[in-house]
Amino acid sequence: MGTNAQVKQSKSKIKSGLQNILLNPKVINSLITSFNSAPIQSSYPYSKAFNISSEATKTMNREQMEVLIQKVKDAMAFAPLPVGVHIQWNCDMNVLPRNGDFLMYEYSWHPKYGNDQSVQKVIDESKRVLDLLGPGRVWFQEMNWDPENLRARQQAEAVAALPGIIGLPGPITI
Repeated sequence: MGTNAQVKQSKSKIKSGLQNILLNPKVINSLITSFNSAPIQSSYPYSKAFNISSEATKTMNREQMEVLIQKVKDAMAFAPLPVGVHIQWNCDMNVLPRNGDFLMYEYSWHPKYGNDQSVQKVIDESKRVLDLLGPGRVWFQEMNWDPENLRARQQAEAVAALPGIIGLPGPITI
């Protein structure tokens, strides 16, 4: 067994290699091309919506997201469910797929710092996103890693009071 430094270096090399594979547009295009609709069809009766990817902008561009969203929509034989995507907060909102039904929005701070954010800061950022995307299209996510504490509940309750949201990042006390 290697030293801690050797193990850490090996893990870093593996992670780097995987990232190079996953960030390769040819690999992503191949995965999209070989899309299998069976999981969508089998989970459809038990689902309210589908998310094509978490932090999709790490591995896909807008066009790839749009193709995958359309494939998921085409896999639903009857009444289509909403299909959306989760993106990192720090990406350009212009990369959002135009055919997505919703965005799972990640706030601009790391959720481990959620307790450090004021309720007003949460509201201000939430309103900016809602103004940009419109009502009925935003599911707020990754706001606070400690969703059971008072600050997180106050933040979630404040977001819940906004018109036009479709999902919350944590519980509320109401």
